[in-house]
Amino acid sequence: MSNHQNGRPSVTIIGGGASGVLLAAHLLRDPETDIRVTLVERRGESGQGVAYSASQRDHKVNVPARGMSAFADDPEHFWRWLQTRGYPAARGSGSLCRAGSMAPISKMSCARAGQSKLGRLIVLSEEVIAVHEGKNGVETVLANGTSLISRTAVPGGGP
Repeated sequence: MSNHQNGRPSVTIIGGGASGVLLAAHLLRDPETDIRVTLVERRGESGQGVAYSASQRDHKVNVPARGMSAFADDPEHFWRWLQTRGYPAARGSGSLCRAGSMAPISKMSCARAGQSKLGRLIVLSEEVIAVHEGKNGVETVLANGTSLISRTAVPGGGP
């Protein structure tokens, strides 16, 4: 498997938690940029990570939803996105339960990133077992025996 085709810029993000998803969204934000991003998350659900996968319903995010945004130049983007989809945090106090709170950010960021050219974002539910730098780019070896070749590979955050 390869994501470094015909000299097209490509990035493999290892870890699909909050940082990885937001990095992908920012890399893909400009619809005219000819880049392919592959997000690899072993848990199968992007946007959660360790910090946002807590299962206690009373474990709240320490900022109101109105104060959260993936885009500094659009501070109310996330709030508007929650409102249009009827999330409970868009009503009342705006507090988000930490459990699952990044799922909407993940969906919103990936949807926004994928609004233009198809095939710019690939999300894989796999485990990365090795990363090697070579003459053709960076090889990211997956537990299923396949490899990704990209111009660069970066950690998506987390432990």
